[in-house]
Amino acid sequence: MEKIINIIKNKNWEEILNFSKVLTEEERFSTISLLKELDINRDILKKEGSELIGQERNDFYENRKQLDACLNYFLITCVRNYDEFKKIETKHEFFTSNPYYSYISTNNFEPLVNFYKLFPPHYLDKVIKEISKERFRNINFKILWKFYENNWIEFDEEFFVRSLFTLQGFDNNHFDDAEFLLEHSELIKKVFCKFYKYEIPILDSIKANSIDYSNGLSAKAHVYWTEVFKILIKNNAFANRSIVAHLLASLLNNWKKPHLDWHVRLLELFHPTKEELIANQSILFSVLGTGQTSLINYVVLNIKTIYANKEFDTLLFVQNVPIIFSNDKTVKSILIVMEIIENVLSNSFKIALDYRENLCLLFMQSEAKIQEKTAKILINYFDDKDLVTIVSPFLPNLKKVAKDILKVNDLASENFDAVIAEKKSFKKIAPISNWDELLFQIGTCIRTKSIIDIELFLDGIIQLQSTIPSDYVKQIKPYTKSLFNKFHESDTLTAFTLFLESWTIKNDEGFSKMDFKYIPFLGKKAKMTFLKLKDKNTLPFISTPTHEPFFVHPEILLERLLQYENSNAKVDLEDLIVACNRILITELDADFSKGVKNLKGYYSDAIRYFLGVSSNINFTNETLPLWTQITRIKNPYGNFPEFGKSKASSYPSVVEPFNVGFNIEKDANEYATWYRLILDNNWNYTWYNKEKTLRQETIYYNTASAEKASRVDIGNQFSLNPNYLDALLCRYIPNTATGNEVSGFEECLYPMQFILEHQLLIHHSGWLYVAVCLLFEKKISRDLASEYINLAITRNENLDEFAKKLSKLINEKFAPINRLIEYLDKPNHSKETKHFQFLVLSNCIKNFDKQNLPTNSKKVVQYYKELQNDLKLDVENEIEERIIEIKK
Repeated sequence: MEKIINIIKNKNWEEILNFSKVLTEEERFSTISLLKELDINRDILKKEGSELIGQERNDFYENRKQLDACLNYFLITCVRNYDEFKKIETKHEFFTSNPYYSYISTNNFEPLVNFYKLFPPHYLDKVIKEISKERFRNINFKILWKFYENNWIEFDEEFFVRSLFTLQGFDNNHFDDAEFLLEHSELIKKVFCKFYKYEIPILDSIKANSIDYSNGLSAKAHVYWTEVFKILIKNNAFANRSIVAHLLASLLNNWKKPHLDWHVRLLELFHPTKEELIANQSILFSVLGTGQTSLINYVVLNIKTIYANKEFDTLLFVQNVPIIFSNDKTVKSILIVMEIIENVLSNSFKIALDYRENLCLLFMQSEAKIQEKTAKILINYFDDKDLVTIVSPFLPNLKKVAKDILKVNDLASENFDAVIAEKKSFKKIAPISNWDELLFQIGTCIRTKSIIDIELFLDGIIQLQSTIPSDYVKQIKPYTKSLFNKFHESDTLTAFTLFLESWTIKNDEGFSKMDFKYIPFLGKKAKMTFLKLKDKNTLPFISTPTHEPFFVHPEILLERLLQYENSNAKVDLEDLIVACNRILITELDADFSKGVKNLKGYYSDAIRYFLGVSSNINFTNETLPLWTQITRIKNPYGNFPEFGKSKASSYPSVVEPFNVGFNIEKDANEYATWYRLILDNNWNYTWYNKEKTLRQETIYYNTASAEKASRVDIGNQFSLNPNYLDALLCRYIPNTATGNEVSGFEECLYPMQFILEHQLLIHHSGWLYVAVCLLFEKKISRDLASEYINLAITRNENLDEFAKKLSKLINEKFAPINRLIEYLDKPNHSKETKHFQFLVLSNCIKNFDKQNLPTNSKKVVQYYKELQNDLKLDVENEIEERIIEIKK
């Protein structure tokens, strides 16, 4: 052992090879065992480096790195075949390590080559193929290429390309890599020039000692390789310019946008000639259909340079280009395209008359120059008696300049009373009727993670408990296997899993160990189901939905309550509250009222009030949570002084409707500025607001006192109180419209999706949530909010207060004005929608602070005047004075 340690200490590769090359098989195996037991810190350095500092620490670890490489090389030189190669591996608990993998990721390959020349590695190709299949194994490309040059491994194009472009360590040098490539012309042709075929890791963060990152260059691999390309191009390494065609074709790959943008930058380095562009014009036209703004802008600029060429395929261009007409991010490219179309038309190129329908798509663009050019082209080249008819669907979006050219000055009239929101029909939910359906429902619950599916399962198992087979534990095992012994972030799946577990082991202790923060009621309901099975109780839950998506029909509510009364069983208060929260608002007949009058339980006065049989509010301490819910659901805009002396008098939404105050605070540092939305009582739990968030007992659902849910649970949480969501929606308002993390994106997505998909009403401060979504940084949130506003307008809702909230956010710079403009620019708005938009802009102008105007405030004035002209409205004196004042 002492001799081996001294050899490693000397760090002499030749000495290691000279020692191991003469060993017998038995000696090699013995040496491998000794080397694997060797610990560098313990047996060679005799100390640890963790307590060292400064240069002494750096020297220690540099020396240790060299010793480690020598130890690995020593092990490798004791190997003669694949079986022996496997002997030098070390198995750990979760992975297997091999010193060979560490060694071949370094630059020190000459000792390895010398060893292989003495002992040809017939097993090496197998080893390299194993490495190529492992995602996180890397090999230094220079070693790989040396192996290939010596015919020790077969050529694998994709693996070679990926190995070449995968940068390792911190000492990468693009000058060295470029020089290496220039020294190996076969390598450039056979490997380097094939990079366009594969989505190589050029977006990875790397370090290179040859690049000065202080000048603003990104520490990404594509920056490094761009510098290599520049050197190779300068040295005429690409005499065969086929790479240009390959790069153009690669733009059609479904790869990440930054990767394709890098290919564009490489193309700019190669400066494609007009001949190359003409030869690949069909590819250029196809790129227009990718929808990628940067790619479209690049190819349009190149098309501009060749469209006058006699070999330019004008017809193919005209057929392909309309795909970008509705893309609102390619305004400059569209203007260039229109210039080309106008030019070819002026040179007597014939385009079919029905092409004007494609051109009309350009009226969806809000840019006035595009609309003006489009109108001129239509009048000059496509005019006939039907033109006005074809243009008419786009009239609400037309700018004044386009209307003047087309001579269509009147806003399209529309009988708005005839535009009615789709009347929702609520399909009855079929109960689970047999064991097979119940078994199938378990899989459905796991797949959908829906509280409704789980509640149907729980109710089904209660009703069918007498038919459950004795071997049910065995039958449900394929489902429970994927659920048990696994942590679920979702309250929904946790509650479902705990029930199945309790049902399986006939013990409900697991529920006592779990705190349900997001949907406490579901945890309670799951435990109650277990207890019902234990007591052979077949009475249904009151709250289980009867009609899609999550509503309880009043007739079924009454039927279930009577079942409890006839069985002399007590109704769980929270179960009843959730049922009332979910009530399906519908017309009821006189016979139904008679049944309600016959109720005798502690809840009877409340249910009679709720279902319209009585107008008296008569609560006790026990029924207070129920009364605070049903009064607000029955009359969202009402005031209830009856609760003024109750313990809930100060709870939000109890006495008065839920209206939360808010203001905007500027938060700036040397790097960035945010405008933070601050809600009273820190209602949205933001870290920025140090005020303590007020919460009540979660049974008071209108106070939204449960914690904000994860994305899986958001819709499930909302389904427990769908008729009055204002307070809960405001819990999900992020404190900024820009620079959010993932949680902020989810908060402005899933609740908005939920209320839009189910067309739920909001009444008061819930509109603040919609306003924030309309101005949020993610376009999907803005689009959903826009759709919800349109839905509210079709329902003839009064949006005056919403307009005030939205204009306040704009005026106090919570979000850029351009996000509001995006909403205003959406095509095909009805007259009623334009009246709402006009109201928003009016509020903005009335409340502008001349000393602190938001950026692009002139656009607000511009759009106000356009809408005022379209709607033929008089300008209010106050607003006219404000506009004059602002201009000063």
